[in-house]
Amino acid sequence: MIKNLTLGRRRTFRTATVTPNRLSHFLTARRRGGKPAVTLPLKPPRIDLLESHSEGDDTLVKVRVASPRGADVITVHADRPVQTAVIEAAGQPAVSSLPSYPDDLGSRAWPYELRFYDPPPDGFVLTLQSRDVGFPRLYVSDYTVGLEWLPGFRPRPAGLDRSPDHSSDIVVVGRTFRP
Repeated sequence: MIKNLTLGRRRTFRTATVTPNRLSHFLTARRRGGKPAVTLPLKPPRIDLLESHSEGDDTLVKVRVASPRGADVITVHADRPVQTAVIEAAGQPAVSSLPSYPDDLGSRAWPYELRFYDPPPDGFVLTLQSRDVGFPRLYVSDYTVGLEWLPGFRPRPAGLDRSPDHSSDIVVVGRTFRP
């Protein structure tokens, strides 16, 4: 299930369920043209643990997430279903999301995804509540449009334009975090 929610005029995020192979695509360096993908020393998104506790079968984790590059999109994946997500961005009212899942989704490696479009420079606060014992593993990534700032970038030949595909000319940097 996908839900689009908007904070203010331009702050939009999306919560969605994730198919098992979708995230693994981003966790693996890809080969292009027969050459291994180059790994660049880019700083991953910042994740600051603000609060975490378990009580019975309920677990709550509150983190601040921000991009060091001022990314266009930040995604957060959790390794377990999330019952409630609350997103807080400076100057905006908090937004709650109540994800729902197909019956078998809880057995998948990364059953929860949140996409925050046009996040503020200082990031946002995310509170996740799950009905599992122990703290979830989170995978946070940021998407930055444009390649010009990367070391070794060469402009396209004249007459060759960027693809209109949403995944064209983006840099994705991520990290895994466990509170």
